[in-house]
This record gives sequence, structure tokens and C-alpha cells, in this order.
Amino acid sequence: MAATKAGFIGLGLIGGSIAKAIRKYYPGCELIAFDKSRESLALAVQEGTIDTACSSIDDNFKGCSYIFL
Repeated sequence: MAATKAGFIGLGLIGGSIAKAIRKYYPGCELIAFDKSRESLALAVQEGTIDTACSSIDDNFKGCSYIFL
């Protein structure tokens, strides 16, 4: 994956699993995410699954090579 930044809108079972796989196989990829649940976002940052938790879908997602919905 040549992407340097990937975004997730929703970190449920599918989004969270994809984020964990990308983190495992492409550790240099920057991962950002938005989710309605602040607890899910905080846990994902704490576990190192994502780099940045976003409180809204905004300009943070502009530079993403991929966005997972």
C-alpha cells in the first residue's frame, strides 16, 4: 500500500478490524478516524490502532489516500 494516510468513518467491527490489519501490515501508514462513540475512538488511540481521533468529518480527511466507510 503506497498510501501514507487512511481515514475511517466508523470504527465498528469492520472498520476497527481493517484499521488493525493496516496498522499491523503497514505500520508507517497514518490512520485517522471518526466515530459517534468517543469511547471507541479513545480506546483505538490508546491501543495504537489509530493515530488521530476526529470529532467530526472535516478537513482532516482531505489528505487521505483511502477512506473506509
